[in-house]
Amino acid sequence: VKLRAFFKKIGVPCLETRFDSLSDTYESILLIGSHFGVTEKAKALVSNIKTELAKVAARKKNPRKKRVLLVISRDIDRLQNIWVAGGKSFLGEILHICGGENIFENLGAAYAQVGQEEILVRDPEVIIEVMATEKAPDQNRVFALWSRLGTIQAVRDGKIFIINDRFMTIPGPRIPEIAKVFMNCLNF
Repeated sequence: VKLRAFFKKIGVPCLETRFDSLSDTYESILLIGSHFGVTEKAKALVSNIKTELAKVAARKKNPRKKRVLLVISRDIDRLQNIWVAGGKSFLGEILHICGGENIFENLGAAYAQVGQEEILVRDPEVIIEVMATEKAPDQNRVFALWSRLGTIQAVRDGKIFIINDRFMTIPGPRIPEIAKVFMNCLNF
């Protein structure tokens, strides 16, 4: 809000968009395309994303959905300040398309901070950590952190996936690639 007011004050036009959900992303792509006079290209891009997501969904190997914890942020050296993607986030929606059951599906928000106790109670079968850091985290160290919650099925079974690619947190043309990464995590 402050940034919008600042730009308005100095005469810079702004185009507001939302990217929380897949539908927000599609609408934003169409709005941006229309604004820059490339409406047909924007429509084609949205259509392509939807088509590619449908292809990924058709590749599901197991009809039973796996319970998944989708972590988007936490303290780097401990299991504190854990932020997760809920069902209303574009990441949560992509996970659902891929056959995952987001254990925080019903957060009421796209993203939220959760505690270890909530994770323990929901007992995920798979943990996917989506990181966007300069330096890839040490996987052994990450596994050691999660091992402190050793009663969780994902920890017991070693189904912890650390994805350190910036594109994973950016809703846009690479959404189908995000879906393929999730699919690889779920089809073990």
